[in-house]
Amino acid sequence: MDTPTYRSPLPIARFATGALLVSGLHQLVNIYYDLKLLDLLPAAFNDDPVATDAVIALSSSLESLAYMGIVLLILSGVGFFTWSYRANSNARALGAGHMQNSPGWTIGWFFVPLLSMWKPYFAIKEIWQASRPEGDLDAAPESGMEWFSQPEPTPWFLPMWWWAWLGAGIVTQIGTVWLTNAMTLEENQFGLTVDIAASAIDIAATGLVLTVMWSITKRQLTRAERRSLPTATVTV
Repeated sequence: MDTPTYRSPLPIARFATGALLVSGLHQLVNIYYDLKLLDLLPAAFNDDPVATDAVIALSSSLESLAYMGIVLLILSGVGFFTWSYRANSNARALGAGHMQNSPGWTIGWFFVPLLSMWKPYFAIKEIWQASRPEGDLDAAPESGMEWFSQPEPTPWFLPMWWWAWLGAGIVTQIGTVWLTNAMTLEENQFGLTVDIAASAIDIAATGLVLTVMWSITKRQLTRAERRSLPTATVTV
């Protein structure tokens, strides 16, 4: 296996941040349209023609938002996965040995049924721990063991991010299935309420994943600077 080489995580972290922020804005717009629909549905179910036309227009806008969401999901995924791959490789290049997840599997775990429920979290957690700014600063690539033998406490935002990520996915599926089969006013109102909750959780997950990304990025930049690597900077 080739010796990993350190590359600044800043460019891809900034790209991923931009994509994730736009995705969060998309969720805010989705909440706005859902709230408008909730307000109009009672009148539409009472055969108010103005409310009915407005509901049809809003439903069309939400459909367009859904397609836009797919594009943003792909862009955010490309950014986050590319950053994850680089962060894992950087941790190794900066001296971390005994890492259990390869750069490729840091991404791959997200696509393995069942295992995707917990393996990606531990892969990202491992990168955070292996990117500690101090300890084994003179270690050759993939040889330092201090991060493993004396691990730092897990910061609160790592598990919170993962629970929010899982929660957003589960609640989104519930809302989608419910709205697809909704027939009555009450069923539609419940489905929209669930969809609003899913968007809110997704926004929280976005904020938390940005916290995770930039915590790891800054740790790696600081460690690289302390190892006197020329591509390091902590002015982020």
